[in-house]
Amino acid sequence: MTEEKFWQIIAASQPTIIKYSRAGRRQQLRRLRDVLAALPLDQIIAFDRLFEEKLAASYMWNLWAIAYLIMGGCSDDGFEYFRRWLISEGQDRFELAVNDPETFGEGIVGWSDEVLDFEEFGYVARDVYKKKTRKEIPLHDLPRQEEPSGERDDWEDDEELRRRFPRLMLLF
Repeated sequence: MTEEKFWQIIAASQPTIIKYSRAGRRQQLRRLRDVLAALPLDQIIAFDRLFEEKLAASYMWNLWAIAYLIMGGCSDDGFEYFRRWLISEGQDRFELAVNDPETFGEGIVGWSDEVLDFEEFGYVARDVYKKKTRKEIPLHDLPRQEEPSGERDDWEDDEELRRRFPRLMLLF
């Protein structure tokens, strides 16, 4: 599976109803499940691998700082679920967040802490694979990142974060 195909699948899963709502999230999960279920097993595995690669690419201190700021705190698990949501948003928003984290939130209307946590999105490929095979999806040979990339500043100080990310603060 190519990256282009991966992002096309994410785009095809986008909800047609109110995006930042529980109903929109359920619809997106259902649509992703349907698209993946129609693929051969090797493509489901490849999709899951690319998903894991995107999670790793977004494992960045400055992105974690922003998640911490906009959600009023962000644990390790919370940051992973935030990055899953970010992938669910599609290629443009994902790449903007990775390349210019301060501006990725522009244009989002109606989000909340609950919306920014999309744990379930990361399980869809594995669930589809298991439903088709009755087996767990094979493990990927991706290297494990011990620490996020970039430099960690004192981002637990809200005022420092507000100074570091003034454009983002205009959204809240």
